[in-house]
Amino acid sequence: MAYEGLCTLCGNHAEWVNSAAANLRDNYSCSKCKAGLRYRNQASAIVNYFGLGVHATLRDLVRDDRFSQSSVYEIALRGPFIKYFSQWKHYTQSFRWSDTPLGQTKQGVRSEDITKLTFSDSSFDLIISSDVLEHVFEYESAFAELFRVLKPGGYHIFTTPLSWPLPKLTVKRATERDGHIDHHLPPRFHVGGDNTPSLVVTDFGRDILELLSGLEYNASFIRPSMAEHPHYRDAVIVTQRPKTQVKANRAGKK
Repeated sequence: MAYEGLCTLCGNHAEWVNSAAANLRDNYSCSKCKAGLRYRNQASAIVNYFGLGVHATLRDLVRDDRFSQSSVYEIALRGPFIKYFSQWKHYTQSFRWSDTPLGQTKQGVRSEDITKLTFSDSSFDLIISSDVLEHVFEYESAFAELFRVLKPGGYHIFTTPLSWPLPKLTVKRATERDGHIDHHLPPRFHVGGDNTPSLVVTDFGRDILELLSGLEYNASFIRPSMAEHPHYRDAVIVTQRPKTQVKANRAGKK
Protein backbone atom coordinates (compact mmCIF):
# COMPACT_ATOMS: atom_id res chain seq x y z
CA MET A 1 0.00 0.00 0.00
CA ALA A 2 1.24 3.51 -0.82
CA TYR A 3 -0.11 7.03 -0.59
CA GLU A 4 1.10 10.57 -1.24
CA GLY A 5 1.72 13.03 1.54
CA LEU A 6 3.79 15.80 3.07
CA CYS A 7 6.41 14.93 5.66
CA THR A 8 5.44 16.95 8.73
CA LEU A 9 9.06 17.09 9.84
CA CYS A 10 11.15 18.07 6.81
CA GLY A 11 8.46 19.18 4.31
CA ASN A 12 9.30 16.56 1.71
CA HIS A 13 6.34 15.72 -0.53
CA ALA A 14 6.51 12.12 -1.64
CA GLU A 15 4.75 8.80 -1.96
CA TRP A 16 4.86 6.86 1.30
CA VAL A 17 5.44 3.16 0.67
CA ASN A 18 4.86 0.21 2.97
CA SER A 19 8.31 -1.28 3.41
CA ALA A 20 6.88 -4.51 4.87
CA ALA A 21 8.57 -3.74 8.19
CA ALA A 22 7.12 -5.66 11.10
CA ASN A 23 6.28 -2.53 13.09
CA LEU A 24 3.68 -0.46 11.26
CA ARG A 25 4.31 2.59 13.46
CA ASP A 26 7.89 2.86 12.20
CA ASN A 27 6.93 2.10 8.59
CA TYR A 28 6.15 4.45 5.67
CA SER A 29 9.46 6.27 6.14
CA CYS A 30 10.16 9.63 4.54
CA SER A 31 12.60 9.17 1.65
CA LYS A 32 14.40 12.38 2.64
CA CYS A 33 14.63 12.54 6.45
CA LYS A 34 13.80 8.84 7.12
CA ALA A 35 11.18 9.67 9.77
CA GLY A 36 8.62 6.90 10.10
CA LEU A 37 4.88 7.14 10.63
CA ARG A 38 5.09 7.43 14.42
CA TYR A 39 7.37 10.45 14.36
CA ARG A 40 5.45 12.14 11.54
CA ASN A 41 2.17 11.73 13.42
CA GLN A 42 3.80 13.15 16.55
CA ALA A 43 5.18 16.07 14.54
CA SER A 44 1.67 16.73 13.22
CA ALA A 45 0.38 16.98 16.78
CA ILE A 46 3.21 19.31 17.77
CA VAL A 47 2.66 21.76 14.91
CA ASN A 48 -1.13 21.65 15.28
CA TYR A 49 -1.39 22.02 19.06
CA PHE A 50 1.78 23.62 20.40
CA GLY A 51 2.32 25.46 17.07
CA LEU A 52 -1.35 26.49 16.85
CA GLY A 53 -1.63 25.08 13.32
CA VAL A 54 0.22 28.08 11.88
CA HIS A 55 2.61 25.81 9.95
CA ALA A 56 2.33 22.38 8.37
CA THR A 57 5.85 21.18 9.19
CA LEU A 58 8.27 21.17 12.10
CA ARG A 59 10.90 22.64 9.80
CA ASP A 60 8.83 25.79 9.34
CA LEU A 61 7.72 25.95 12.97
CA VAL A 62 11.28 26.15 14.32
CA ARG A 63 12.07 28.98 11.89
CA ASP A 64 9.22 31.11 13.22
CA ASP A 65 10.42 33.80 15.66
CA ARG A 66 7.02 33.76 17.37
CA PHE A 67 7.84 30.34 18.80
CA SER A 68 11.65 30.28 18.88
CA GLN A 69 11.92 31.65 22.45
CA SER A 70 9.83 28.77 23.80
CA SER A 71 11.40 26.38 26.30
CA VAL A 72 11.35 22.76 25.08
CA TYR A 73 12.31 19.62 26.98
CA GLU A 74 12.82 16.37 25.08
CA ILE A 75 13.30 13.05 26.86
CA ALA A 76 15.51 11.38 24.29
CA LEU A 77 19.09 10.52 23.52
CA ARG A 78 18.41 10.38 19.80
CA GLY A 79 15.55 10.89 17.37
CA PRO A 80 14.46 13.17 14.51
CA PHE A 81 13.14 16.05 16.67
CA ILE A 82 16.59 16.88 18.10
CA LYS A 83 17.77 18.24 14.76
CA TYR A 84 14.98 20.81 14.75
CA PHE A 85 14.49 21.90 18.35
CA SER A 86 18.22 22.03 19.15
CA GLN A 87 18.25 25.19 17.00
CA TRP A 88 16.35 26.93 19.79
CA LYS A 89 18.17 28.57 22.68
CA HIS A 90 15.92 27.10 25.36
CA TYR A 91 16.04 23.45 24.32
CA THR A 92 16.94 20.77 26.87
CA GLN A 93 17.59 17.13 26.09
CA SER A 94 17.83 14.39 28.73
CA PHE A 95 18.64 10.72 29.19
CA ARG A 96 19.05 8.71 32.38
CA TRP A 97 22.83 8.28 32.56
CA SER A 98 23.45 5.75 35.35
CA ASP A 99 27.00 7.06 35.88
CA THR A 100 26.05 10.76 35.96
CA PRO A 101 24.35 12.57 38.89
CA LEU A 102 20.89 13.92 38.17
CA GLY A 103 20.96 17.45 36.81
CA GLN A 104 24.47 17.14 35.38
CA THR A 105 25.35 16.54 31.73
CA LYS A 106 27.23 13.88 29.81
CA GLN A 107 28.05 14.26 26.12
CA GLY A 108 25.97 17.44 26.16
CA VAL A 109 22.85 15.59 27.37
CA ARG A 110 21.42 16.15 30.83
CA SER A 111 20.97 13.20 33.22
CA GLU A 112 17.40 13.07 34.54
CA ASP A 113 15.02 10.60 36.17
CA ILE A 114 11.55 11.64 35.03
CA THR A 115 9.98 10.42 38.28
CA LYS A 116 12.03 13.01 40.20
CA LEU A 117 13.10 15.79 37.86
CA THR A 118 15.62 18.42 38.98
CA PHE A 119 13.94 21.27 37.06
CA SER A 120 12.05 24.08 38.75
CA ASP A 121 8.27 24.28 38.65
CA SER A 122 6.74 25.66 35.42
CA SER A 123 9.95 25.46 33.39
CA PHE A 124 8.77 24.34 29.93
CA ASP A 125 6.31 25.31 27.22
CA LEU A 126 6.60 21.92 25.50
CA ILE A 127 7.72 18.46 26.58
CA ILE A 128 8.27 15.70 24.02
CA SER A 129 8.68 12.00 24.73
CA SER A 130 8.59 9.24 22.15
CA ASP A 131 7.92 5.70 23.40
CA VAL A 132 9.38 6.40 26.85
CA LEU A 133 6.59 6.04 29.43
CA GLU A 134 6.01 2.32 28.83
CA HIS A 135 9.52 1.73 30.23
CA VAL A 136 8.94 3.61 33.50
CA PHE A 137 7.83 1.55 36.51
CA GLU A 138 6.43 4.53 38.42
CA TYR A 139 4.75 6.16 35.45
CA GLU A 140 2.17 7.87 37.68
CA SER A 141 4.99 9.77 39.39
CA ALA A 142 6.49 10.58 35.99
CA PHE A 143 3.26 12.13 34.72
CA ALA A 144 2.95 14.15 37.94
CA GLU A 145 6.52 15.44 37.62
CA LEU A 146 6.06 16.36 33.98
CA PHE A 147 2.92 18.29 34.96
CA ARG A 148 4.91 20.12 37.63
CA VAL A 149 7.61 21.34 35.26
CA LEU A 150 5.16 22.36 32.52
CA LYS A 151 4.18 26.00 32.40
CA PRO A 152 0.44 26.70 32.64
CA GLY A 153 -0.86 26.19 29.11
CA GLY A 154 2.16 24.05 28.22
CA TYR A 155 1.95 20.75 26.35
CA HIS A 156 3.37 17.28 26.85
CA ILE A 157 2.95 15.52 23.50
CA PHE A 158 4.00 11.89 23.57
CA THR A 159 3.71 8.46 22.00
CA THR A 160 3.53 5.00 23.49
CA PRO A 161 2.73 1.68 21.79
CA LEU A 162 -1.00 0.98 21.89
CA SER A 163 -2.94 -2.13 20.94
CA TRP A 164 -5.92 -1.92 18.59
CA PRO A 165 -8.71 -1.89 19.50
CA LEU A 166 -7.62 -0.01 22.60
CA PRO A 167 -8.06 -2.14 25.74
CA LYS A 168 -10.06 -0.56 28.53
CA LEU A 169 -7.47 -1.01 31.24
CA THR A 170 -3.74 -0.45 31.55
CA VAL A 171 -1.75 -3.60 32.34
CA LYS A 172 1.48 -3.63 34.28
CA ARG A 173 3.72 -6.17 32.59
CA ALA A 174 6.31 -5.95 35.37
CA THR A 175 6.72 -4.28 38.75
CA GLU A 176 9.80 -3.39 40.75
CA ARG A 177 10.32 -3.57 44.49
CA ASP A 178 13.57 -3.16 46.39
CA GLY A 179 15.54 -3.54 43.18
CA HIS A 180 13.84 -6.80 42.21
CA ILE A 181 11.68 -7.06 39.07
CA ASP A 182 8.59 -9.28 39.08
CA HIS A 183 7.39 -10.20 35.60
CA HIS A 184 3.63 -10.64 35.26
CA LEU A 185 3.82 -11.22 31.49
CA PRO A 186 6.60 -12.56 29.27
CA PRO A 187 9.41 -9.96 29.08
CA ARG A 188 9.31 -7.65 26.09
CA PHE A 189 12.12 -5.31 25.11
CA HIS A 190 12.60 -2.27 22.89
CA VAL A 191 15.94 -0.89 21.76
CA GLY A 192 16.83 2.02 24.04
CA GLY A 193 18.41 5.31 23.02
CA ASP A 194 21.83 3.89 23.93
CA ASN A 195 21.16 0.78 21.79
CA THR A 196 20.72 -1.47 24.82
CA PRO A 197 17.56 -3.54 25.51
CA SER A 198 14.92 -1.61 27.46
CA LEU A 199 12.21 -3.58 29.27
CA VAL A 200 8.58 -2.71 28.51
CA VAL A 201 6.84 -2.62 31.89
CA THR A 202 3.40 -1.23 30.98
CA ASP A 203 0.79 -1.70 28.26
CA PHE A 204 -1.41 1.40 28.41
CA GLY A 205 -5.17 1.30 27.87
CA ARG A 206 -7.99 3.83 27.57
CA ASP A 207 -7.84 4.52 31.28
CA ILE A 208 -4.62 6.48 30.79
CA LEU A 209 -6.87 9.45 30.03
CA GLU A 210 -8.55 9.05 33.43
CA LEU A 211 -5.14 9.03 35.12
CA LEU A 212 -4.06 12.16 33.26
CA SER A 213 -7.34 13.93 33.98
CA GLY A 214 -6.92 13.08 37.67
CA LEU A 215 -3.60 14.93 37.55
CA GLU A 216 -5.48 17.91 36.06
CA TYR A 217 -4.19 17.49 32.51
CA ASN A 218 -6.42 18.15 29.54
CA ALA A 219 -5.72 14.95 27.61
CA SER A 220 -6.86 13.19 24.42
CA PHE A 221 -5.81 10.63 21.85
CA ILE A 222 -5.02 12.13 18.44
CA ARG A 223 -4.91 10.14 15.18
CA PRO A 224 -3.41 12.39 12.49
CA SER A 225 -3.29 9.68 9.80
CA MET A 226 -6.13 9.11 7.37
CA ALA A 227 -8.67 6.60 8.63
CA GLU A 228 -9.01 4.79 5.31
CA HIS A 229 -5.50 3.39 5.75
CA PRO A 230 -4.47 0.85 8.41
CA HIS A 231 -1.96 3.21 10.03
CA TYR A 232 -4.79 5.19 11.67
CA ARG A 233 -4.19 2.72 14.50
CA ASP A 234 -1.19 4.78 15.55
CA ALA A 235 -2.13 7.45 18.10
CA VAL A 236 -0.41 10.40 19.74
CA ILE A 237 -1.42 11.48 23.23
CA VAL A 238 -1.70 15.25 23.59
CA THR A 239 -1.80 16.62 27.12
CA GLN A 240 -1.95 20.22 28.28
CA ARG A 241 -1.57 21.79 31.68
CA PRO A 242 -4.55 24.14 32.08
CA LYS A 243 -3.73 27.82 31.62
CA THR A 244 -5.46 28.73 34.88
CA GLN A 245 -5.23 26.96 38.22
CA VAL A 246 -8.30 24.93 39.10
CA LYS A 247 -9.93 25.55 42.46
CA ALA A 248 -8.77 22.29 44.01
CA ASN A 249 -5.04 22.33 44.69
CA ARG A 250 -3.38 19.03 43.77
CA ALA A 251 -0.99 19.20 46.70
CA GLY A 252 -3.88 19.80 49.08
CA LYS A 253 -6.09 16.96 47.94
CA LYS A 254 -6.79 14.31 50.53
